Amino acid sequence: MAATNGDGRQLLSALEGRRCPSCRAGSLVRDRYKGNLAALCEECGTPQAQLW
Repeated sequence: MAATNGDGRQLLSALEGRRCPSCRAGSLVRDRYKGNLAALCEECGTPQAQLW
């Protein structure tokens, strides 16, 4: 089931500022990942969610 654009933006907002589960050194920020809006780690760059 795909999220609507508004739901996706709310998801990215909810993830923003959380600690990265992949590296634990950074926190998640909203940015672009491969051209898509995403929540990704500012330290390791691993995306936790992205919108297509």
